[in-house]
Amino acid sequence: MNQPVVSWPLDPTAPQSSMLELTAQQPLGMEVRFSCSAARSAADTQDGIVVATIRPGQPSLDELGLVVRAKDDRITASVSGRQVIDDALGSADCQYHMSIQADQLTIGKDAGEPELIQSVSLPQVDVLATSLTRMPGGERNDLSVRLTVDDQFSTTPTTGKLLLTILLIVCAAASLLFLALRDRASGRPADLVIEDGRAIPKHRHARRAIELIVPAVLILWLFIAPMTDDDGYYAAMARNSSLEGYVGNYYQLLNQSFTPFTWFYRTLGYWESLVGSSQVLLRIPALAAGLLTWALLRKFVTSADFLPKAIRTSSWGDLIVAATLSVTFLAWWLPFDMGVRPEGIVALLSAAVLILVYSSMRRKRLFPLGLASAFAALSIVCHPTGFIALAPLIAGLPFLWPIIRARTRGMTTRNIIGVLAPAGLASAVAFGDGSLHDFLHGQDIFLSRFEQTQWYQEYFRYALLLLADPQGNYAKRAPVLLGIACLVWFAVLFAVSRGRRIQFSPVLQLVGSSLALALVLFWITPSKWTHHFGSLAALGPAFLTLFLLSAPAIAAQLKQGRRVARSISLTLAFTAIVVFALSFRGPNSWPYSWLLGMSDAGVPPAMGPLELASIPAWLVGYAVVLTILGWWARRSQLSWRGIVPFVTAPVMAVLFLVLSTGYLVGSFGVASARTWDTYSPWASNLQDPLATECDAAGAIDVVADSTAQPLPQVSGSASADEENLGSPFVEEGGFFAAAPPPGGVGSPAASQVWGSLAEPGSEDDTGDYVSPWFVIPNELQSDEVVGILVSGRLDGGNSLVVEYASLEDDRLDILDRQEVADSIDSSVWRSIPLDIDEQIGSAAIVLRLVATDATADSGGWLAFTAPSVQRVISLQDYLPADAAVGVSWIFSFVFPCQRQPVVQNGVTEPIEYGVLYGTEGTNGFSDNTWTIYAGGLFGPVTRVASAVLLPAQLRNFPEIATLQVYRFDNPYPTAAYDLSDREVTIMGWQAPAGASS
Repeated sequence: MNQPVVSWPLDPTAPQSSMLELTAQQPLGMEVRFSCSAARSAADTQDGIVVATIRPGQPSLDELGLVVRAKDDRITASVSGRQVIDDALGSADCQYHMSIQADQLTIGKDAGEPELIQSVSLPQVDVLATSLTRMPGGERNDLSVRLTVDDQFSTTPTTGKLLLTILLIVCAAASLLFLALRDRASGRPADLVIEDGRAIPKHRHARRAIELIVPAVLILWLFIAPMTDDDGYYAAMARNSSLEGYVGNYYQLLNQSFTPFTWFYRTLGYWESLVGSSQVLLRIPALAAGLLTWALLRKFVTSADFLPKAIRTSSWGDLIVAATLSVTFLAWWLPFDMGVRPEGIVALLSAAVLILVYSSMRRKRLFPLGLASAFAALSIVCHPTGFIALAPLIAGLPFLWPIIRARTRGMTTRNIIGVLAPAGLASAVAFGDGSLHDFLHGQDIFLSRFEQTQWYQEYFRYALLLLADPQGNYAKRAPVLLGIACLVWFAVLFAVSRGRRIQFSPVLQLVGSSLALALVLFWITPSKWTHHFGSLAALGPAFLTLFLLSAPAIAAQLKQGRRVARSISLTLAFTAIVVFALSFRGPNSWPYSWLLGMSDAGVPPAMGPLELASIPAWLVGYAVVLTILGWWARRSQLSWRGIVPFVTAPVMAVLFLVLSTGYLVGSFGVASARTWDTYSPWASNLQDPLATECDAAGAIDVVADSTAQPLPQVSGSASADEENLGSPFVEEGGFFAAAPPPGGVGSPAASQVWGSLAEPGSEDDTGDYVSPWFVIPNELQSDEVVGILVSGRLDGGNSLVVEYASLEDDRLDILDRQEVADSIDSSVWRSIPLDIDEQIGSAAIVLRLVATDATADSGGWLAFTAPSVQRVISLQDYLPADAAVGVSWIFSFVFPCQRQPVVQNGVTEPIEYGVLYGTEGTNGFSDNTWTIYAGGLFGPVTRVASAVLLPAQLRNFPEIATLQVYRFDNPYPTAAYDLSDREVTIMGWQAPAGASS
């Protein structure tokens, strides 16, 4: 287990404050030493900070951090809100030593007996800060911090564990060899015959043309597909896994380990390290999984021996099978699985398990069953939804048990062990580089902050599916609702068949039971999102295809010369129409997508004036198809003319899926064409699949504070002293001390600063302030604006007005006044462009700012800067290439060029910029990844760095208002400390010494 140790300061004679954002927020242990000499030196500074672990000036320092202060001849220390030292400083030499381990604090002074204090929480650590800059002759004991970093999820297996892992793999391989030899020794029995009849006639060219549609659509979808849920999240996890030594949550929950569900992310991370971060390249594994799943399903479904005889003997049977499977597969795969989520891999593994179970049933062999066990186990440790791969094994037990059972109990036991042993491969994959403690501690972290969804809350998933948001869009609803409806009718037909002792296809029974069991196995998953339905993209299409093709034949057997009851026909039609209409009530809305160029964006789909969710329209359509099929069957004397309602429903179901899938692909295709000359992720992927133009970052304009040029002050103009008498505003200050303007007072964007927060707690001071006059530019280029920075409260009584005036013969005449609009109440600085275009070229040649602070409650202050000219440039040009950028996981997938902060050795790299998903104010910070409580990756940022919110706009799309761009100024250098690696060896179920669990 990795336990890095941080030592600070690097030079005790010249202490330097340092950023140190601990990913776990708290260390495993901490030792602090300081002398009275160092304390006296600190007492001579303004802040008097000997050492602090949260930025001084932040209210959370005393509540959550560790701070040692020297002031007024006293030395005090507090740890996590508890004062532990309050001594007179004096002039004598002394040494203090503080040691914090778990919940115990030991304090020693000189050679005296140390004092033990119980129930003291370890402090949170964002920085190691001090007011000291020089201590001539200083030694390590004058000021030192030694901190054990909590990096307990980063583990490597011991030699013993590696040998056990290899032994496990060898045993799994040996068990497969045993099964193969066992099959060989048992002879080769005849294949299982499901039904007799000749093989399907092969229209090779036409069938292949239909089957080529699927790869063609998948390849097109690779480019134009919207993001799936969490694409940015999972790509970031995978990207950082090779650096941190394990697969962590990355964005939140203190980077908890994802053990045992790690192999998928490691594989994705390796792929990303090879090809880069463009959307198209990262989706290639999903494309490969889709093509493999399609190939397996095609091989399975086109097997001639279990399709209905009417299909097998029809001259068009092979085309009907190929077309039906193509439609059902695309309808299920496209809305869910063309991203970097693991559900597509689960679907692929489920397809493999299904085919292997079928192979075992057909050939009466154990070897395919052993392989199925291995694939199912790999699915389980791919993602929690991977348990659905067990469904074919469970559903096939009635057919498999006679194959497993041998003449003696001992041989039967050996067969069972041989079949189950290959599943041990999953243990090697899941825990080869992880431990039981990783899993248990990760669960503890989650449950300490959030409630776990319980198995009996599975209905949440279906409630979300029916919501009018991306979780319940029309394309996600269509295959799932149709699949559930078909399962209900499958159960009815199966029950009636059993009651009448009519043979029911074992393969259809296997596939239908597998899908039903998969839906039941969803109950044990710890979250209930609808994107998990993507893991059914093999079992679902397999069942839908076989059921839609088989239902008419089953109905014909059950009919036995009797007329189909009108109530059954009406019920069948009612089921179909409700499913069709309810599916298309889902909006055309996709996760975290701007839907650029999209028709019917955010609303249910329509084709011109026709709403696709219209029940009357579906009634008419159903009646038309029913009439046509009935006429055709009677005219041609077809064998199914007596069961037309049971033919109409499958035909309508296929047409419904064609419409859903066609609208899906067509709408994004049209959107790509509409945005070809502007920007959309889909058009960008087609034009620039390698993301050399950096996707969204190249299409966003931002007002760059780094380009600021202060407006010249009118010669001889100064603040109106008479008007400002008694004003609470002060120059070069008056803002929250822990959040100065970016670049500091005097920087180009903040050449002059005025604020009403003269000192902490002075919010009750109210009054006005009038700035000097500044010269309005004679002209502005198309990419230039005049702007100011504002911090504090600018509503509720506080205001800031720009006055424009003419200047003639030293006489100023005010011509216009404009109030600066901003409703944010925050210490975050906001860059606000002034509406100055109308003033340029007019009689107005100067401007000034008039501020009013009329609020006296907490936070009732206002600060602002002098105006400056700033350029509008692309976000990609604004962000330095080597800067760590905190991009919101919600849309980080479309920002491939922005370097995400590194999490390594339990330390998070401080970010310098942020691109957040927010709609108003500073609500981009409300996401869990920006909160301390949720263990967010960026939680410390807002209490450490000074932030400025910059005006940003997606070029050509002014209606998009979900984008916020920030610059963060960190107060201290990064890594001004020594970090040394240290490893400890413990058992896999043990927590490290000093850990809370």
